[in-house]
Amino acid sequence: MKNNQTTAMRKSAADHGKRNRRLALIILLVILLGAIAGGLYWLHRTLFVVNPRLVLQKIELHNVTGGYWEEHQSELFRDLGLLPGKSFHDIHADVIRQQLLAYPNVADVEVEILQPDTIRLNVTERVPVAVLDTQWVVDANGFILRRDRTIAKRLTLPVIREAKRQPYWWYYQRHVPRLELISALQLCAAIQNYPKLNLKLIVVRSDKKLEVQASYMGQPACHITFPANKKEKNYRDLVDRFFDVITEARRNDDMRTSFDLSFDGRIIIR
Repeated sequence: MKNNQTTAMRKSAADHGKRNRRLALIILLVILLGAIAGGLYWLHRTLFVVNPRLVLQKIELHNVTGGYWEEHQSELFRDLGLLPGKSFHDIHADVIRQQLLAYPNVADVEVEILQPDTIRLNVTERVPVAVLDTQWVVDANGFILRRDRTIAKRLTLPVIREAKRQPYWWYYQRHVPRLELISALQLCAAIQNYPKLNLKLIVVRSDKKLEVQASYMGQPACHITFPANKKEKNYRDLVDRFFDVITEARRNDDMRTSFDLSFDGRIIIR
Protein backbone atom coordinates (compact mmCIF):
# COMPACT_ATOMS: atom_id res chain seq x y z
CA MET A 1 0.00 0.00 0.00
CA LYS A 2 2.81 2.35 0.91
CA ASN A 3 4.61 1.51 -2.30
CA ASN A 4 1.53 2.45 -4.31
CA GLN A 5 1.18 5.79 -2.51
CA THR A 6 4.87 6.54 -2.97
CA THR A 7 4.67 5.72 -6.68
CA ALA A 8 1.61 7.93 -7.07
CA MET A 9 3.31 10.81 -5.28
CA ARG A 10 6.40 10.48 -7.43
CA LYS A 11 4.28 10.41 -10.56
CA SER A 12 2.33 13.47 -9.42
CA ALA A 13 5.57 15.31 -8.65
CA ALA A 14 6.97 14.38 -12.06
CA ASP A 15 3.80 15.64 -13.79
CA HIS A 16 3.92 18.84 -11.76
CA GLY A 17 7.55 19.32 -12.73
CA LYS A 18 6.71 18.83 -16.40
CA ARG A 19 3.91 21.40 -16.18
CA ASN A 20 6.23 23.89 -14.50
CA ARG A 21 8.92 23.35 -17.11
CA ARG A 22 6.35 23.72 -19.90
CA LEU A 23 4.99 26.91 -18.33
CA ALA A 24 8.52 28.27 -17.89
CA LEU A 25 9.26 27.48 -21.55
CA ILE A 26 6.11 29.29 -22.67
CA ILE A 27 6.96 32.33 -20.54
CA LEU A 28 10.48 32.30 -21.96
CA LEU A 29 9.13 32.14 -25.52
CA VAL A 30 6.72 35.03 -24.83
CA ILE A 31 9.56 37.11 -23.41
CA LEU A 32 11.75 36.22 -26.40
CA LEU A 33 9.04 37.11 -28.92
CA GLY A 34 8.37 40.37 -27.07
CA ALA A 35 12.07 41.19 -27.17
CA ILE A 36 12.20 40.43 -30.90
CA ALA A 37 9.10 42.60 -31.56
CA GLY A 38 10.52 45.41 -29.46
CA GLY A 39 13.84 45.13 -31.24
CA LEU A 40 12.17 45.25 -34.66
CA TYR A 41 10.09 48.27 -33.61
CA TRP A 42 13.20 50.05 -32.32
CA LEU A 43 15.10 49.20 -35.51
CA HIS A 44 12.21 50.39 -37.72
CA ARG A 45 11.87 53.60 -35.75
CA THR A 46 15.61 54.23 -35.81
CA LEU A 47 15.95 53.55 -39.54
CA PHE A 48 12.79 55.20 -40.82
CA VAL A 49 10.85 57.28 -38.27
CA VAL A 50 13.50 59.33 -36.49
CA ASN A 51 16.29 58.88 -38.99
CA PRO A 52 17.53 62.44 -39.69
CA ARG A 53 18.35 61.37 -43.23
CA LEU A 54 14.69 60.54 -43.91
CA VAL A 55 13.10 63.73 -42.61
CA LEU A 56 11.32 66.17 -44.90
CA GLN A 57 13.46 69.22 -45.47
CA LYS A 58 12.23 70.69 -48.77
CA ILE A 59 8.80 70.96 -50.42
CA GLU A 60 8.64 71.99 -54.08
CA LEU A 61 5.55 73.12 -55.97
CA HIS A 62 5.61 72.97 -59.74
CA ASN A 63 2.43 74.55 -61.05
CA VAL A 64 2.01 73.28 -64.61
CA THR A 65 -0.50 75.96 -65.58
CA GLY A 66 0.63 78.66 -63.17
CA GLY A 67 -2.07 79.80 -60.83
CA TYR A 68 -3.45 80.50 -57.40
CA TRP A 69 -1.46 77.93 -55.44
CA GLU A 70 1.80 79.17 -56.89
CA GLU A 71 1.21 82.37 -54.93
CA HIS A 72 -0.12 80.60 -51.82
CA GLN A 73 2.35 77.76 -51.39
CA SER A 74 2.81 78.10 -47.63
CA GLU A 75 -0.97 77.94 -47.09
CA LEU A 76 -1.22 74.82 -49.24
CA PHE A 77 1.68 73.04 -47.53
CA ARG A 78 0.22 73.84 -44.12
CA ASP A 79 -3.21 72.50 -45.13
CA LEU A 80 -1.62 69.28 -46.39
CA GLY A 81 0.46 68.89 -43.22
CA LEU A 82 3.71 69.07 -45.19
CA LEU A 83 6.09 70.82 -42.83
CA PRO A 84 9.89 70.58 -42.64
CA GLY A 85 10.94 68.04 -40.01
CA LYS A 86 8.14 65.59 -40.74
CA SER A 87 9.22 61.97 -41.17
CA PHE A 88 8.77 60.40 -44.59
CA HIS A 89 7.32 57.45 -42.69
CA ASP A 90 4.19 59.57 -42.19
CA ILE A 91 3.99 60.85 -45.79
CA HIS A 92 1.95 58.88 -48.33
CA ALA A 93 1.90 60.11 -51.93
CA ASP A 94 -1.55 58.67 -52.75
CA VAL A 95 -3.11 60.34 -49.69
CA ILE A 96 -1.58 63.72 -50.57
CA ARG A 97 -2.82 63.37 -54.15
CA GLN A 98 -6.39 62.72 -53.00
CA GLN A 99 -6.19 65.71 -50.63
CA LEU A 100 -5.11 67.96 -53.51
CA LEU A 101 -7.79 66.68 -55.89
CA ALA A 102 -10.38 67.66 -53.28
CA TYR A 103 -9.61 71.32 -54.05
CA PRO A 104 -12.07 72.50 -56.75
CA ASN A 105 -9.42 74.56 -58.54
CA VAL A 106 -7.07 71.57 -58.96
CA ALA A 107 -7.58 69.52 -62.12
CA ASP A 108 -4.74 67.02 -61.73
CA VAL A 109 -1.67 66.42 -59.59
CA GLU A 110 1.39 64.21 -59.44
CA VAL A 111 3.24 63.69 -56.15
CA GLU A 112 6.94 62.79 -56.28
CA ILE A 113 8.91 61.78 -53.21
CA LEU A 114 12.56 62.53 -53.94
CA GLN A 115 14.74 60.83 -51.37
CA PRO A 116 16.29 61.59 -49.09
CA ASP A 117 14.56 64.84 -48.06
CA THR A 118 12.38 66.39 -50.78
CA ILE A 119 8.79 66.12 -51.99
CA ARG A 120 7.58 67.71 -55.23
CA LEU A 121 3.98 68.51 -56.14
CA ASN A 122 3.25 68.86 -59.86
CA VAL A 123 -0.10 70.63 -59.86
CA THR A 124 -2.36 71.39 -62.83
CA GLU A 125 -4.93 74.02 -61.89
CA ARG A 126 -8.21 74.72 -63.62
CA VAL A 127 -7.84 77.86 -65.71
CA PRO A 128 -10.85 80.22 -65.80
CA VAL A 129 -12.04 81.11 -69.29
CA ALA A 130 -15.06 83.27 -68.44
CA VAL A 131 -16.53 85.29 -65.58
CA LEU A 132 -20.01 84.42 -64.30
CA ASP A 133 -20.40 87.19 -61.73
CA THR A 134 -18.38 88.98 -59.08
CA GLN A 135 -17.83 85.76 -57.12
CA TRP A 136 -17.65 82.95 -59.67
CA VAL A 137 -15.72 81.99 -62.80
CA VAL A 138 -15.84 78.88 -64.98
CA ASP A 139 -13.19 76.78 -66.73
CA ALA A 140 -13.40 75.27 -70.24
CA ASN A 141 -15.04 72.08 -68.91
CA GLY A 142 -17.82 73.84 -67.03
CA PHE A 143 -16.36 73.58 -63.52
CA ILE A 144 -17.45 76.47 -61.32
CA LEU A 145 -14.62 78.11 -59.36
CA ARG A 146 -14.40 80.81 -56.76
CA ARG A 147 -13.05 83.86 -58.52
CA ASP A 148 -10.65 84.73 -55.69
CA ARG A 149 -9.14 81.20 -55.75
CA THR A 150 -7.94 81.46 -59.37
CA ILE A 151 -5.73 83.70 -61.50
CA ALA A 152 -8.79 85.47 -62.93
CA LYS A 153 -7.51 88.84 -61.69
CA ARG A 154 -4.56 88.50 -64.07
CA LEU A 155 -6.70 87.66 -67.10
CA THR A 156 -9.05 89.63 -69.34
CA LEU A 157 -12.05 87.34 -69.55
CA PRO A 158 -15.42 87.55 -71.28
CA VAL A 159 -18.60 87.37 -69.23
CA ILE A 160 -21.19 84.60 -69.49
CA ARG A 161 -24.68 85.27 -68.17
CA GLU A 162 -27.58 82.89 -67.88
CA ALA A 163 -31.20 83.99 -68.09
CA LYS A 164 -32.12 81.21 -65.66
CA ARG A 165 -29.70 79.25 -63.51
CA GLN A 166 -29.31 77.32 -60.29
CA PRO A 167 -27.01 78.78 -57.61
CA TYR A 168 -23.38 78.33 -58.64
CA TRP A 169 -22.30 77.36 -55.12
CA TRP A 170 -24.24 74.09 -55.58
CA TYR A 171 -21.90 73.00 -58.40
CA TYR A 172 -18.85 74.35 -56.60
CA GLN A 173 -19.51 72.40 -53.40
CA ARG A 174 -20.23 69.17 -55.27
CA HIS A 175 -17.27 69.62 -57.59
CA VAL A 176 -19.26 68.82 -60.74
CA PRO A 177 -19.43 70.72 -64.05
CA ARG A 178 -22.41 72.84 -65.01
CA LEU A 179 -23.24 71.20 -68.34
CA GLU A 180 -25.65 73.96 -69.38
CA LEU A 181 -22.62 76.21 -69.93
CA ILE A 182 -20.76 73.87 -72.28
CA SER A 183 -22.23 75.34 -75.49
CA ALA A 184 -21.33 78.87 -74.41
CA LEU A 185 -17.82 77.75 -73.48
CA GLN A 186 -17.30 76.03 -76.83
CA LEU A 187 -18.50 79.15 -78.64
CA CYS A 188 -16.20 81.24 -76.46
CA ALA A 189 -13.21 79.10 -77.50
CA ALA A 190 -14.16 79.34 -81.18
CA ILE A 191 -14.44 83.16 -81.11
CA GLN A 192 -11.18 83.60 -79.25
CA ASN A 193 -9.32 81.93 -82.11
CA TYR A 194 -9.77 85.24 -83.97
CA PRO A 195 -7.58 88.03 -82.54
CA LYS A 196 -9.59 90.61 -84.52
CA LEU A 197 -12.73 89.68 -82.57
CA ASN A 198 -12.87 90.91 -78.98
CA LEU A 199 -15.46 88.83 -77.13
CA LYS A 200 -17.15 90.68 -74.28
CA LEU A 201 -20.36 88.89 -73.33
CA ILE A 202 -22.30 85.69 -74.00
CA VAL A 203 -25.89 85.51 -72.76
CA VAL A 204 -27.45 82.03 -72.50
CA ARG A 205 -31.14 82.41 -73.29
CA SER A 206 -33.82 79.96 -72.27
CA ASP A 207 -34.99 79.67 -75.89
CA LYS A 208 -31.86 77.71 -76.89
CA LYS A 209 -30.01 80.71 -78.24
CA LEU A 210 -26.70 82.32 -77.40
CA GLU A 211 -26.47 86.08 -77.72
CA VAL A 212 -22.97 87.46 -78.13
CA GLN A 213 -21.47 90.92 -77.82
CA ALA A 214 -18.12 91.20 -79.60
CA SER A 215 -16.25 94.01 -81.31
CA TYR A 216 -14.52 93.69 -84.66
CA MET A 217 -11.12 95.44 -84.87
CA GLY A 218 -11.99 97.90 -82.11
CA GLN A 219 -15.26 99.02 -83.73
CA PRO A 220 -18.56 99.35 -81.81
CA ALA A 221 -19.77 96.04 -80.41
CA CYS A 222 -21.78 93.74 -82.64
CA HIS A 223 -24.76 91.73 -81.42
CA ILE A 224 -24.57 88.18 -82.76
CA THR A 225 -27.10 85.40 -82.22
CA PHE A 226 -25.91 81.78 -82.35
CA PRO A 227 -27.89 78.57 -81.90
CA ALA A 228 -27.28 76.71 -78.67
CA ASN A 229 -26.49 73.02 -78.12
CA LYS A 230 -24.13 72.71 -81.07
CA LYS A 231 -20.85 70.82 -81.10
CA GLU A 232 -17.50 72.60 -80.98
CA LYS A 233 -16.84 71.96 -84.68
CA ASN A 234 -20.20 73.51 -85.59
CA TYR A 235 -19.31 76.65 -83.65
CA ARG A 236 -15.95 76.91 -85.36
CA ASP A 237 -17.72 76.70 -88.74
CA LEU A 238 -20.29 79.33 -87.70
CA VAL A 239 -17.63 81.72 -86.41
CA ASP A 240 -15.66 81.22 -89.64
CA ARG A 241 -18.72 82.21 -91.63
CA PHE A 242 -19.45 85.20 -89.39
CA PHE A 243 -15.87 86.43 -89.71
CA ASP A 244 -16.04 86.21 -93.51
CA VAL A 245 -19.39 88.03 -93.58
CA ILE A 246 -18.38 90.90 -91.28
CA THR A 247 -15.04 91.33 -93.07
CA GLU A 248 -16.85 91.64 -96.41
CA ALA A 249 -19.48 93.95 -94.92
CA ARG A 250 -16.90 96.34 -93.48
CA ARG A 251 -14.98 96.30 -96.74
CA ASN A 252 -18.18 97.55 -98.40
CA ASP A 253 -18.75 100.19 -95.69
CA ASP A 254 -21.66 98.24 -94.28
CA MET A 255 -21.60 99.14 -90.56
CA ARG A 256 -24.64 97.21 -89.40
CA THR A 257 -24.05 95.55 -86.03
CA SER A 258 -26.73 92.88 -85.67
CA PHE A 259 -26.04 89.38 -87.03
CA ASP A 260 -28.32 86.38 -86.62
CA LEU A 261 -26.75 82.97 -87.26
CA SER A 262 -29.48 80.93 -85.60
CA PHE A 263 -31.04 80.00 -88.93
CA ASP A 264 -29.43 76.99 -90.59
CA GLY A 265 -27.52 77.98 -93.67
CA ARG A 266 -28.29 81.73 -93.48
CA ILE A 267 -26.88 84.83 -91.83
CA ILE A 268 -29.29 87.71 -91.35
CA ILE A 269 -27.77 91.19 -90.98
CA ARG A 270 -29.79 94.01 -89.48
